[in-house]
Amino acid sequence: MPNLPLTQDVTVESAPTARRVEALQMLRIGRTRAQRILAAAAEGSMDVQGLYLARRAERLVGAAWGQVVPGHSAFCWPAVLSPGEPEDTATRLQLAVDDYLQSAQVAVAQAVLPVRAVADVVRLVRAGYHHLTDLDYLVAAYESFPRLRPQSDLQFRPFTPADETRLSQLVERTYVESLDCTELDGMRAMRDVLTGYRETGEYRPEWWLFAQHVGRDVGCVLLADHPDHDQAELMYMGVVPEQRGRGWGGQITRYAQWLVAQAPRQRMVLAVDQNNWPAQGVYAFAGFDHWDRRCVYVRNMQART
Repeated sequence: MPNLPLTQDVTVESAPTARRVEALQMLRIGRTRAQRILAAAAEGSMDVQGLYLARRAERLVGAAWGQVVPGHSAFCWPAVLSPGEPEDTATRLQLAVDDYLQSAQVAVAQAVLPVRAVADVVRLVRAGYHHLTDLDYLVAAYESFPRLRPQSDLQFRPFTPADETRLSQLVERTYVESLDCTELDGMRAMRDVLTGYRETGEYRPEWWLFAQHVGRDVGCVLLADHPDHDQAELMYMGVVPEQRGRGWGGQITRYAQWLVAQAPRQRMVLAVDQNNWPAQGVYAFAGFDHWDRRCVYVRNMQART
């Protein structure tokens, strides 16, 4: 293969509208999905301003994407290069993406990668990202959901707009001594965390539940609806530390499954920190099976480097 010219012969720019499909495809996003992404962007429901490409003259040689999402957060799609393209091009693409995310006042950016994505990991670490954890992706089928309302020691109350402060304080309490992605604690304000949850899938406030025991909040569960995929997502489930060890995590999860069965949705999915062995046990009890594992890299975008 002939030697390629140095990276000063490469132009790195925000992807022009006419080349966005091509740039997304370079990021291993299929054409149909890329077109759906751009349709959502045209409606204002997805950000593609942070999609960057690298070109030599008019030939595309690289792409990267920083996708801003609600809650001062972002997903990072690390640079992908054409075969033989110098690594400096990936560095320039990542710098452009990260500059965009910082200008958008993103607090934390995260990349979720296949566990053997070595090139992606090297590029992210070089840019200041670090390994947060590995996530296990779990799924439970409709057939495993309770058909009758489960008996429980708990009472369940749906979220209302007046409960915003109450829910924020409760979720903060459930974070204490949790084993789930602990390094993320404090990187974003709780209002931003809840905003991110609210913008995931279709928001159904009746699927955001307080779990109470003798009138006191002891836990919560937050579900998102994905009707296009005929599934619900368990985004968060937690129990306050002083009430753990009583089997309430399992009761909350089974109640959530029963609620989803009323929709009905054919499956429930979730992601859980592989190190969170109590939650892993709860979800195994509730009939969840493992279907994938991904590694998570994060960067505090507002920290000085």
